[in-house]
Amino acid sequence: KRYAWHTLAHIAGLKENSGGASTLVVQNNLLRLLTPVIFEELAKADLPDSDYQAIMKKQHTTPISIWNHNTAKELLAFSSTWCSEKSGTPVQDNDGPNYSEHLNELQVGNVFVSIFLKQPKWIPKMPLDFVLQILRSISSILETNFSDIKQSQTVKQVPFTLHCPRGSVAPDNLRILIDSLSVLFGNNA
Repeated sequence: KRYAWHTLAHIAGLKENSGGASTLVVQNNLLRLLTPVIFEELAKADLPDSDYQAIMKKQHTTPISIWNHNTAKELLAFSSTWCSEKSGTPVQDNDGPNYSEHLNELQVGNVFVSIFLKQPKWIPKMPLDFVLQILRSISSILETNFSDIKQSQTVKQVPFTLHCPRGSVAPDNLRILIDSLSVLFGNNA
């Protein structure tokens, strides 16, 4: 059991003899491997091994984190492959498991939008940034799917990350994004 935690720490860049990456780099790498909720639980100091195991077996679905039996299996597979192919090398910016549960969700930034709609009391840490990313995503979908619509320079300057699930269609994604704005403004009214 302890080996699994040492393996994750090693993949993240933590070395036993203090020659490893900085704490911030290790934390960012662990966030790439784990979901935010799992990371926060595991980051609590002085947990006995049995608590680590219980945390990894928990299942949860939040607007920023999906963790279940499938994601745990995918992390194990990723870790096994990483250790056999890249032993001694910590993960880099684009490395990490591609969790199938995450790829099947419409994401704006790090928020799973359809889950956000099911949990409307959840409020993003930076609501204005989330609203701007949603608006930029709507604009991008419109420009991509309707040739006569062009984005303004102001809209193009808003940084955003949009992931549309495989097989999704623009009208469905637009509806979900617009619904999320309604929920956000309803929460903050």
